[in-house]
Amino acid sequence: MRRRTVVTGGVALLALAATGAGLGGPAFAEAPKDPRGLLEDYADWREAQETRATHLPALEDAAFAATNARREEAGLAALEPEDGLRRVARHYAARMAGGAPFAHTDPAGRGPGDRVSILHRRFVGIVGENIFKSDIFTGSAQGRAGRFAVDSLMESPGHRENILSRQWTHAAIGAVADGEMFHLVQLFGLRGALLAEDAPLEVRAGSPLPPAFTRFVAGGADRLAVTAPDAPVNGADFRPLREAVAPRATGVAVSRYARRRSVDGNRVEFDVLPGPAVIVV
Repeated sequence: MRRRTVVTGGVALLALAATGAGLGGPAFAEAPKDPRGLLEDYADWREAQETRATHLPALEDAAFAATNARREEAGLAALEPEDGLRRVARHYAARMAGGAPFAHTDPAGRGPGDRVSILHRRFVGIVGENIFKSDIFTGSAQGRAGRFAVDSLMESPGHRENILSRQWTHAAIGAVADGEMFHLVQLFGLRGALLAEDAPLEVRAGSPLPPAFTRFVAGGADRLAVTAPDAPVNGADFRPLREAVAPRATGVAVSRYARRRSVDGNRVEFDVLPGPAVIVV
């Protein structure tokens, strides 16, 4: 007797724009654009921070605490901090402070799910994002500015929905000063798993995936598929972790992790969560 395997898709929440735009769609509607270029830009930015720190840790901490306070007022669980998400949030806040458009989609067409899949090489899950900027800021009042940012976001129904969503398990705040203005990125995550080490950016076409894709320090998954971002995916595409292979076609691909949800007779259901993007060579 064969078991029937049903894979249900996880969806990334591309959070609300400052203009109040609606929720986004799947994590990867198309290939994340230029992953190598974004990683190089990120590395350059990290190096610059060693000599010119522009981020605002006290503001970030105050905004994080205010976020959890609002959740607790609503009877929701507090969110755990996520260091990798914080680095992604800081990087994007810095890019907007440096002149990139104030939007969830960057100039290369990447949304928050794409940025996390490229820059956070250990995260398996879905993400949401709120962004905020204000010229009501002095460097000596970072705590007040962080609380003001969260209070302002709570006044918008869409941003409030993100802050009070039950699906999130983790969050991070990135804030960067730009003269008398600051930009803030609030990243939320439903983290299904955390890889034990960074997944490599490149994998060889048709070859078994490196062990970095199959070892976890938190959470976990049962099966794994690496496919083109826009390819239809069904249960047959997923293999046990140690048997997963890279696709034969070269180009950008995404990892998808299937986590068992339930077993009912011959029917096995899985939730599918996106993991790191890769370049198949």
